[in-house]
Amino acid sequence: DEVRFIIPMDRRFFPGLDLPIPEYVNEIIISFPYELIDPQGTYGIAPGLPFLIVGAEFHVGFDIDGDGVISLAETARVQYDIRYANTLHLEIGMPEVQAEEVAAWVSERTGVEVSPEEAVPVLDLRVFFNAYARFLGQEVVVPFKMMIAYHHRVPLDTITVEPSQATVTPEGVELDVTVRVPEDTGPGVYQYYIELQFADGSKILVPVAVPVAAVVGEGDARVVFGGFVEDRPYTQYAVSGKFDWSWRYESGDWRTFPVVFEDPDVVAAVVSVEWSSPVTSIDVAVGGLGENLLAVAIHGVPGDEPALLYGSVVAGKLAYHAGFLGRSGLVPAFSTPSATKAVVLAPIAASGVPYWVVVRNSILDASAEFPETFTVEIRPIRAYVEAPESVEPGSLARVTVTIEGSTLLSRSYVAAMAGFDGEVVSVSPERLGFGRSFIITVDFVARSSGTLYIILQADLVNTYVIGYNFAGFEFRLLQVPGFIVIPIPVNAG
Repeated sequence: DEVRFIIPMDRRFFPGLDLPIPEYVNEIIISFPYELIDPQGTYGIAPGLPFLIVGAEFHVGFDIDGDGVISLAETARVQYDIRYANTLHLEIGMPEVQAEEVAAWVSERTGVEVSPEEAVPVLDLRVFFNAYARFLGQEVVVPFKMMIAYHHRVPLDTITVEPSQATVTPEGVELDVTVRVPEDTGPGVYQYYIELQFADGSKILVPVAVPVAAVVGEGDARVVFGGFVEDRPYTQYAVSGKFDWSWRYESGDWRTFPVVFEDPDVVAAVVSVEWSSPVTSIDVAVGGLGENLLAVAIHGVPGDEPALLYGSVVAGKLAYHAGFLGRSGLVPAFSTPSATKAVVLAPIAASGVPYWVVVRNSILDASAEFPETFTVEIRPIRAYVEAPESVEPGSLARVTVTIEGSTLLSRSYVAAMAGFDGEVVSVSPERLGFGRSFIITVDFVARSSGTLYIILQADLVNTYVIGYNFAGFEFRLLQVPGFIVIPIPVNAG
């Protein structure tokens, strides 16, 4: 059931179509529809074993015997990508240099003089495993799509280094790097190199990552970004299926977006990610300052108590890393609340500090759109508190809270808890109505100072939900309804 395609390519692949800068990477991308490796939604012919296993290799070939045909025996493999996936990526840095090295090796080993100018780039596309033929006795048509991308470095005027020349001593040298971010730059993490060139011609590339935050300011009803493919190697808003059933959990497309809530009235945010294909699966998580509830729930031991930590996962819709379904790299699809949208309610504990929206693609359709774009939407939830500056100890007092921002809070349950010597007398309403603006009143008696906590538990959105889809069924292993905790200081005295 193994099929092998040997495909000679145009020699222009070597010089990268005469790009203006010599340092570049050529990328060959092979894709085909995901349903061909998992047509039954059961993660393969057996859990963890795809119906098709395909690999791609890049070779440099020479017509050593002079017959006008490049055979596989006349090639040397330079790069390969063999994964349990429906997308393959071959990245070849400066392939004309690879051709020079292979030419020298061939001349030395065979005695046949060849030159780099005679090199032919060759794509070797192989079907290693075919369950359709081996187990089902069926033929299958696989529509392969091939793309070639040329990535090369270009100088930027948005980064400056002072001084531009310096003498390096054994003690080192200190340089000031200035990065200017254009106003229309979208949120994400942008990657650059600072090139250090020495007098002898050698050079060092220093990688620089610049995170650019989405800012939620006062009056912003929502912040939306994404939905297009950028002209850069690392696309912020599109995924290309770098998952692998045979590798570890972290294999896949990851995208991170810093978010800063400048408005101190923001107590939570509805974070959603939307894409086009119902076959594709995308997870979303929100990290930042908050209670480490998820870590305690999954990895904690009896007696562990949640703590307020920066770096906590404060919300997430995640496909379960189901080891019993297959090998360690298998990350199933999890479609909730729909097959093309993931939504979570993230509690926000502080303003002015970065939170992080993390997007992860575990399955990519690749039948129509490739790479596949996604859009991120952030809707802040605000709480406006009316409370007395101080209350008479032992006397009845009232606070009023107006909550605005999303209809997903409709029908939420409301409770209050006294973090002081005293008690909560009444909460109204105990369940919210329908709408995007709600008013809550709490009557309480305080005999000492402390904090009054108003707690909302949502019916229509989750803060945490972890599960997977299997054979048309959905399994949820952890579900925590959306919640918001609003702390209100109480001064009794």
